[in-house]
Amino acid sequence: MASTPINVLDLIPPSLHAGIRNYSSDVDVSSYFQQATILANSGQTSGEARGGTVFVPNGLYCIGSVGIRDTCLIGESRTGTILRSISSGNAGQFMLDAMLDRDGRSKNTRGRGWAERMTIDANNTGRSCLRVYGGGISCRDLTLQNGNYGLAAGLPMWSTFSNIHSERNNVGFYTFHDVPGDIGTSATFTSCWADTCTTYGFHISQLAYSSFISCVAQDCGGINWYVQGDLNGVPAVYSLIFLTCASEGSGQPFNFRKVRDLTMINPRIIGSPSSDFVILDDAQGSLRDFSTVASPQPGRYHLRVISHTSDIGSILIDNSTVTYPLDQDSFFTVSGGVVNGTRRSINYEYRWNAISAAEQVSSRIENVDGYSGLTLRDGLGNRIAAFRRVGTPVFKTNGPLNSPEASLGIGDVSFHVEGQRLRFVVKDNTGQVRFGELPIA
Repeated sequence: MASTPINVLDLIPPSLHAGIRNYSSDVDVSSYFQQATILANSGQTSGEARGGTVFVPNGLYCIGSVGIRDTCLIGESRTGTILRSISSGNAGQFMLDAMLDRDGRSKNTRGRGWAERMTIDANNTGRSCLRVYGGGISCRDLTLQNGNYGLAAGLPMWSTFSNIHSERNNVGFYTFHDVPGDIGTSATFTSCWADTCTTYGFHISQLAYSSFISCVAQDCGGINWYVQGDLNGVPAVYSLIFLTCASEGSGQPFNFRKVRDLTMINPRIIGSPSSDFVILDDAQGSLRDFSTVASPQPGRYHLRVISHTSDIGSILIDNSTVTYPLDQDSFFTVSGGVVNGTRRSINYEYRWNAISAAEQVSSRIENVDGYSGLTLRDGLGNRIAAFRRVGTPVFKTNGPLNSPEASLGIGDVSFHVEGQRLRFVVKDNTGQVRFGELPIA
């Protein structure tokens, strides 16, 4: 970007300054913003440019749509610099648009441009707030509100989006490209918040090798997080990482459609949505340390798996892992799936390790002898004990799960969990009963 920013206020007639500075302006100053983008790019109105910077001092600026190709608009402060729409428009008209050249009319599919440190208010006029495009973008410290789209990022590549609050829009954050199969890559969204959006908080498509870190979607009327890999008919979403992201309040929390190589670590769900918590719809990946403060409503699942092409556990979630923290066990009792429209239960794992001086004992919940039960396995993976997950906490090695504790024979073991300790009773080869316990790590 150009080293010397153009101050947009220098181009606006002085007679309008007072209204701008005291936030009472109602005059459209779009043409002055457009002029500033041209001057910041050495007088070029269209085509690629070296890239320029426009500085926007604190105040209220009424604009329609401004083309910002190859231009960065930087406000004086996030809450003090306000751009507001006062004329009616439609969803495809963005107040700041990197896909419009600097003449404000010609469309492009290559130009990059973005904004920093300001509030962009579509003011419920039907317009959208900000559309960026291409690589090398560093969007940050923004409030985007009252529009159709808050932030629309076309083909984002090696770009960062940080500390952006998208509120009361139809769609909070949207990644896209119009060419089937073409994708953005190496993009990072950090500390972004979609709040009270009508349809989607985050609608992610056409994106790969990218991360969402500490991002939240809250009270969005449709789906808080919708990651759609086949928006243009060709699966084009893969290798995404969601790290400590959350869904709060109403709205379906997480819905992944035709996503590959998904990694979710420590997703958090707060509230009691009337939907499944996490949906993997023809999707594949890994989910770790999932936490929530409530169970699903009747007929809903914490984790719902849908396959339109094959049985669950085939291409749908091959080699995928779901893990839950031990203290959340009571909340994670409902998992299920749908295969070609038919509901089925699915296998999932609940793991912890009990460490003794001699060896490590691993545990997981799995189907054993026709029951959902907890198994203990030694370091070689051999099952050394198993017990039902429901009913009485009776364990027995090498035998069926319905054996009562009273039937302990030589070599049998009975277990139960107390707090963070696994207590057990064993009858050794001499018939002597021994007691012990292991910590649950």
